[in-house]
This record gives sequence, C-alpha cells and structure tokens, in this order.
Amino acid sequence: MDLTLSPREQSAFRRVLLADHDPTALVSEHVAEALNALVPCDVIQTGEGDARGFVLRGVDYPDGLLADQGSQVCDGPWNTGFEHFAALSEVDQEAAAARRFGERDTLRLGFTTRAGMVVAVSFVHRNRLFTERDIAVLVMLEPALARLLKAGAFGTSAPKLTTSERRVLEHVAVGLSNRQAAEELFVTEATVRKHLENAYRKLGVSNRTGALAAMRQNN
Repeated sequence: MDLTLSPREQSAFRRVLLADHDPTALVSEHVAEALNALVPCDVIQTGEGDARGFVLRGVDYPDGLLADQGSQVCDGPWNTGFEHFAALSEVDQEAAAARRFGERDTLRLGFTTRAGMVVAVSFVHRNRLFTERDIAVLVMLEPALARLLKAGAFGTSAPKLTTSERRVLEHVAVGLSNRQAAEELFVTEATVRKHLENAYRKLGVSNRTGALAAMRQNN
C-alpha cells in the first residue's frame, strides 16, 4: 500500500532512526513516545526472554501488563519475526495468553540475540484491531527496531556490579533464599535485599532470574 507520513510522523520516524540505545532499557521512553506516534496503541511492551519462555526483563509504556502476566509467559522460547495476533490461530500460545489478559489485538516483532535470547517489542490494543496502515508502518520500522533492541540485549555490554552485589547473586544462583544468603555472607537480610535491588537496577532487570542470566552472559 502507498504510505504517506504526516510531518509529525516524519519527525517521530527520524527520532527512532537516529536514536541511540538506552543502556538501562531495550527501548527508551523517548523512543517509545515516537513509536506510539507512528503506531498508535494502548501499551508498548518491550522485553527479553530466555529459552524457557521466562521474562528476563520487561518494560511497558505507559503501564504494566507484563508485570501482571508473571515471569513465565509461554512454554518455550518466544517467537521471532513479525506477528499479528488477530490473524493467528485460536490455539497459538502467545496470542491466547494475550487475549486472557485483555488484549484485543497485538502487533509484535521478535529478534534472536547473539546471546541466544529473544528480544521483542509489542504494540497492544485493548479495544480494537490494528489497521493495514499500522502493519505497513511497523514493517518499515523493523530494521531500526532490530538495531535498538539487539543493542540493548544481554551480552552486549558488561554491567558494573560491586563485589558484594556479585556475591549475593552468586549465592541466590544456587537456590539460597535471602535469609540463607545473609547467613552465609554474615550480613543482614535487609543488606541482601538492597544488594539485589541495586543489581537489578544496574542490569536493567526486575527479578533474580533476569539478573542471573545477565550476569552469566557478561562473564
């Protein structure tokens, strides 16, 4: 189809094309705002998942559908390539999960990273379907989104963890609880929680599964 962008959309498109990746997120809020101007939707989700279907980290603009879905959103690796959920089979696992969480329609792009994970961006409508124009714009954005998402993926830069933060992560990696890790390290449980919170922030993750994956990929 012929695609004509308004001056506002042209400006948003340039912002995405020229954007540098955010070291703390797969897509910055500035880029998310530009994407929403190009493909209007209710929520833009970005995330990174492992081979088991676990969310290693995820950010929603403006609010948290990913957080509501829990840490495992599918059984196995996330899909890659372009997907339009309204066009998928009723038995497709990810599309079915999206419908359970009140998503009427989703456009999604997923990319495999050098670390073997999958990074993805999803555009979600709660009450209507995406148009052919929305799909055409997203296809046009695919190369720029692939560059940004892959640049922010785990394994592309080494996070700066302190010795204490790394020790705490190494202890929880073997299955210790916060209390058990505190006893092993001769610190308080509050100190363990604080080190974990700091590590999550530096690694750009929201849980210990994501933190451990990030640390291991950067070793």
